[in-house]
Amino acid sequence: MNKESEQLDLNDNKISRQSSPTHLFGFNWLVQWACLLVTVFLMSSGLNCLFQWLAYGHAWDLSGSILSFVLAALVYFGAFNNKKIASYKRRLVITVTAMASWAIFLPIIMKITGFK
Repeated sequence: MNKESEQLDLNDNKISRQSSPTHLFGFNWLVQWACLLVTVFLMSSGLNCLFQWLAYGHAWDLSGSILSFVLAALVYFGAFNNKKIASYKRRLVITVTAMASWAIFLPIIMKITGFK
């Protein structure tokens, strides 16, 4: 068997190893990076709001922290769960939905909790 016909079984997805690097950076690679970057973004948003709440004690910072941590946990456990791996399309849907939810609901929740 040569390297071009060698098959790798990663997370129940068949990925054929090609000599061209363009086959290595396809849709699956993009989805994995999107999940990772959104998880890091939401965790950093949660930490930022948490530290703002600890420093100043505003309720809107605590509510932003809770929303960010909940969405980060949803992306992390929904897209990176070892026991049940979601398909790449579902991972992308989870990631995009969490990011859109954060962008829509963060200002609303902060306004409800007293941000002016």
